[in-house]
Amino acid sequence: MVDEPEKYRWSSYRYKAGIENLNWLDLDQCYINLGLTKKEHEGRYKEWMKDAIPEGECEMIRKTVHLPE
Repeated sequence: MVDEPEKYRWSSYRYKAGIENLNWLDLDQCYINLGLTKKEHEGRYKEWMKDAIPEGECEMIRKTVHLPE
């Protein structure tokens, strides 16, 4: 897919991280609870996404998925 979430065109990451403005996107309560301001939401969301998958785990999954049968 992509190396970084902001590179995936169909992800809400670009909006939630403050990279792009999407007026039509509904925000979920979990995102809203990340802070009191838009800047807090964006900052905490980026940190959460950065820490969501431990380093090396994506590569392990890719290798496992592409094993020959």
